[in-house]
Amino acid sequence: MRAGAQRLTWPRRLDLRRIVTYDLPLKLTALLIAVLFWLASVQNASPRDIVVPFDGRVPVEKPAVPNGYVLRGNLGDVAVTLRGPEGVVDRLSVADLRATLDITGIDPGSPESHDAKVFVVTANDAVKVVDVSPATVSVRLERITSRTVAVQVKFANSPPQGLQPATGSISPTEVKITGPESSVALVAAVFATVRFGDVTTDLTQSAPPVPVDANGLPIDGLQVEPGVV
Repeated sequence: MRAGAQRLTWPRRLDLRRIVTYDLPLKLTALLIAVLFWLASVQNASPRDIVVPFDGRVPVEKPAVPNGYVLRGNLGDVAVTLRGPEGVVDRLSVADLRATLDITGIDPGSPESHDAKVFVVTANDAVKVVDVSPATVSVRLERITSRTVAVQVKFANSPPQGLQPATGSISPTEVKITGPESSVALVAAVFATVRFGDVTTDLTQSAPPVPVDANGLPIDGLQVEPGVV
């Protein structure tokens, strides 16, 4: 070889095993710390919001009404759609939801029904209501009134053989009927029903006075005072 000529050198062979094993404990520690940080970030990340229909229906509660009035109408129940964190919104029960009516603006005593908006609130502030169906309920505020009606005796069966029913006496002879104005107006009579037994002596019984309409059908939703005659 001539003097001054450059000497050829070959690159050293990479020792992969040495690269991997060099400072291995330190590398494993760094990897473990990175994994722990990743797990912590995943656990602390906020769950994504989802929109789901509630699995069930929410009964509409009767709101407070002005004194001297009663709310008339079929409140029923509603279906709701909710938005909130996954794992929270889809685990709510009907006990976590409350539906009621907004009756502001309804004229008390008006004979016409009005559509009152249904409001639904949740027990969890992270969950919001995005839809209510039906959105309104048709109701009206009816005046409460009273009237006095005479009580009549009504026999539920025939007396024992050989006896005839005599004219009965009632005390008190009148009762006070209280309730929605339209229902009180339907009262055609008030009956106290008594039943004959096997006794042959005078019959004395206490019975609840029942308001009935012109067809003899009982009228619900009325208060009768006294409740027994």
